[in-house]
Amino acid sequence: MNAKPESLVELPPLEPVPNPAGEPVLRCASEIKPREIEHLWPDVLYIGKPTLFVGDPGLGKSMVTTDVAARVTRGTAWPLGRENPGAGDVLMCSAEDDPEDTIVPRLIAAGADLARIEFWEAVTESDPESGAAVSRAVSLDRHLGQLAEIARRKAGRLRLVTVDPIAAFLGEADSHKNSDIRTLIAGLARIAAEHRFALLIVSHLNKGSGNKAVYRVMGSLAFVAAARACFAVMRDPENGERRLMLPVKNNLAVDTDGFSFCLNVADNDAPYVAWGDEPVSQQTTDQMLEGESLSPREQAVSARVREVAEWLKGELAHGPVAAADLWLHSEQNGFSKRDVNRAKKLLGVRGEVKGFRGGWQWSLPRAKP
Repeated sequence: MNAKPESLVELPPLEPVPNPAGEPVLRCASEIKPREIEHLWPDVLYIGKPTLFVGDPGLGKSMVTTDVAARVTRGTAWPLGRENPGAGDVLMCSAEDDPEDTIVPRLIAAGADLARIEFWEAVTESDPESGAAVSRAVSLDRHLGQLAEIARRKAGRLRLVTVDPIAAFLGEADSHKNSDIRTLIAGLARIAAEHRFALLIVSHLNKGSGNKAVYRVMGSLAFVAAARACFAVMRDPENGERRLMLPVKNNLAVDTDGFSFCLNVADNDAPYVAWGDEPVSQQTTDQMLEGESLSPREQAVSARVREVAEWLKGELAHGPVAAADLWLHSEQNGFSKRDVNRAKKLLGVRGEVKGFRGGWQWSLPRAKP
């Protein structure tokens, strides 16, 4: 009997292959009830979402965090008159400041309702060897379940959780590993969404220069990517007594403005935040952070080049100009050739020869349509 063609050979039925990674969990879009974004601080803090505050040490990140906590406990209006949805409880995780002599006096100066604020200082665990109860430092990679239990006990009263700084509460999670940070932030956000509170995370800036603001946050880029909003606290270069809080990114708002504030001293000798009355343009964040990362000499050179660039832009505003004339005018204005070349590069000035015997002429780049 002739064998069947290979294409007609009957194959045994496939056996289901167990998936060691587990089974997929799916949810149909038709089963999801849409919900509006819920604001705690409009365009800054969102219920169920993580917001990141970043900045160099000593510029007021923790002071702003204290002010935010105080406003939540009283339901006080936000800066620039933005509405606060109502008073609630606050849970603070703080590793750098002492509650007794620093944080609580600042909360008092900010007008907080202290009865609505608690500090998460440790977790009591059973020692695996002796079985005795021991106190462990809070590690968010291990203690997310305890955070969920705190929120459950609050029964809807918890409105804000602050983590200052996040690096002190990572536990075994690697701050430079994207997968570790994304997993941690996702876990925090899941608990925040389930129990309806906002999450404020504080971090520092790295020492890089010349980078966009999103790349200046210390650790993995996942910190900024996972946060729904990120604001940078920095010194106002035009007023040493004033601080700026400027948006680095915001996935839930369009064209977010920044804020300004100064630090005043209350009757109990503790500092508090006094917010400015006018919004600050969000377009200045990258330039501000770049300026803060430069040395005094680099800042002077940068300022000089910007000055020369303004002059050169004015010279070329009405069309091409002979390069020889520009070099003569620049010398008359006291500008060095190095500064002129730097300004030329900054503006993207084009050089071309006009005619067979013509000399070089410079012109501004053509505007893109």
